[in-house]
Amino acid sequence: MVFDLHREMKIEYTQTTNLPKIIGWRQGTIENHYTFDGQKLGKKVYDYRGNLTLNERYFDELKVLRRKNFYSVSLKYHSYTLIFQCYSLILLHGNLT
Repeated sequence: MVFDLHREMKIEYTQTTNLPKIIGWRQGTIENHYTFDGQKLGKKVYDYRGNLTLNERYFDELKVLRRKNFYSVSLKYHSYTLIFQCYSLILLHGNLT
């Protein structure tokens, strides 16, 4: 764990890839999730009371963001980013052919 006295933050890094795993400060905490080789899978943000305020998940080029009961889905396609926003979300798994 590393302490940054100027920004009043503490940062914990992953052992294998040395990426920021947990970042904490007075207003809350950010928890990053990675694969073993360092690809970012998601991020959770908590306020100073420990309440989850943001939950992001990454699926290759697809990013799903959740704030309370609201979802935002973004997909990178060539040089464009498509963004969809909704109040309910259904993710289908498996072969759709």
